[in-house]
Amino acid sequence: MHLDLLGNPSSGGNCYLVSDRRDTLMLDAGLAWSQDRDLGVDFSVPRLTTEQAETVQTVALTHSHEDHVGALPYILRQLPRGPRIVAGPVTAAIIRARLGEARIDVPVETVGPYEWAMTERFRFQMVPVPHSASESMALYIETPKKRLFYSGDLRGSDESGYGRLPAQSLRQYKSIDVLLLEAVRADVDEPDPTLADLKEGLLLALRRLAGRRVIVSAFASNLTRLQIVIELAQAVGRHCYVLGRSMRNAVEMAQEFERMPSHAWTIGPPPRDAADSKVLIMVAGAQGEPDAGLSRLIRGHYPVQARRGDGLIMSSTPIPGNEEPFWSLVEMAMRKGVEVITYRDYLVHISGHSTGQELQRVMKLIRPGWVIPFHGDYYRHAVMRELGARCGIPSERIVQAANGDRVLLDDKPRVIKGNGSVDYYQLAKGKQRSASRLSETVLDERARIRDAGLVVIRPGRNRLVTDCMDCRADVTAWVERHGRDIGSPDDLSLALKRRFRPPPAVVLLA
Repeated sequence: MHLDLLGNPSSGGNCYLVSDRRDTLMLDAGLAWSQDRDLGVDFSVPRLTTEQAETVQTVALTHSHEDHVGALPYILRQLPRGPRIVAGPVTAAIIRARLGEARIDVPVETVGPYEWAMTERFRFQMVPVPHSASESMALYIETPKKRLFYSGDLRGSDESGYGRLPAQSLRQYKSIDVLLLEAVRADVDEPDPTLADLKEGLLLALRRLAGRRVIVSAFASNLTRLQIVIELAQAVGRHCYVLGRSMRNAVEMAQEFERMPSHAWTIGPPPRDAADSKVLIMVAGAQGEPDAGLSRLIRGHYPVQARRGDGLIMSSTPIPGNEEPFWSLVEMAMRKGVEVITYRDYLVHISGHSTGQELQRVMKLIRPGWVIPFHGDYYRHAVMRELGARCGIPSERIVQAANGDRVLLDDKPRVIKGNGSVDYYQLAKGKQRSASRLSETVLDERARIRDAGLVVIRPGRNRLVTDCMDCRADVTAWVERHGRDIGSPDDLSLALKRRFRPPPAVVLLA
């Protein structure tokens, strides 16, 4: 029996396989947002081996965040037969809509809190846990050989709203064999702000922007956050106007699950004669995504456009690796005369992930035989060894594995190192949820242009003319001296490859 961590070491998506070769259960199907966007890569998706793809029978999803479900449409196309897809009520509703947009006709089964689902050889229970995505679940898994607990993403420091992981709930899984525990904020060794603190921070931000038209951007999947914003808007005499497909779907779903009063919000832009002091616009895109509603609103490519004097509340923090798009969008808004409030100004965001203190609480209550950290970099996985020691778990029982590795779940889990494989995608500009797969050839050529520049060959009057773009000085000097003597573009490309490492790319203009 083994656990495969899909993807590669540099990718951050969450997708794991529990397998005994006859039956495979996939835990989440997340994509990883790219940290190397100068190659035009927006995200990556795990690529399964033939062996893995042929045995996946069931996919269990913990919550609706992209790094846990965003790769599902792409992974389904890799599987030779349609698997059974299982999720909690809210997540299932979101996934049905997503698959419908992708024109994938696969049923999604709803399994409620503490209910069980069966595969051919395993059975698993949906365990509700606090997180920023509504109705997030952990998974308790029983196999013929091992009992596992997969935490998904969880937070547990607040007594209301997100809730606190009940000790009684966790103790029933005491002494399991393997605990897969998220480690995103394992290095944070202090108490977290509460949901009450967040409400106070958002209220202070709204009061600071009194008299202005206010725009609030947050994760559309965080129904609790959207509900708080709408309630606070009512408290300060504003009406909410919901813009964009993902935000519209979110509030409609929240109303369907009786989370939000219908009279407090309207889909679409505010009326032209609405007073700025009475308007609050909610839009997704708080990570600076180029095609999301907030980015288009600020760039002026939206029915409603940001204007001088507006106020913008970024109710998020940048995902690690996504700092540049986040702050670039903030700067663009400020240059337009928008007053921007971020987490650096007021407490307008709290994390949905547990701090080191909360992770210790989980380990103390469950008392697992082994812990496999996931969802976090190597440093945070190493911190988990220290946290485990504080809980009486020897450091050698904290198994450090990276995406791409296989963990053999024997009496003593062993890691088989691997590189893993991913497919790279680029979002189609101006088209929501449309993306194209980038081949290795395209990526190699783009990397050459980035690292060594581009030599452009164009017809001249009596000969071919060469121009160097972003090339090193020695390459430019050589091309200027010898380029005119080269007979053809292929000959020039071959000569450059022989002389320079890495060689620049060569393109011929007709």
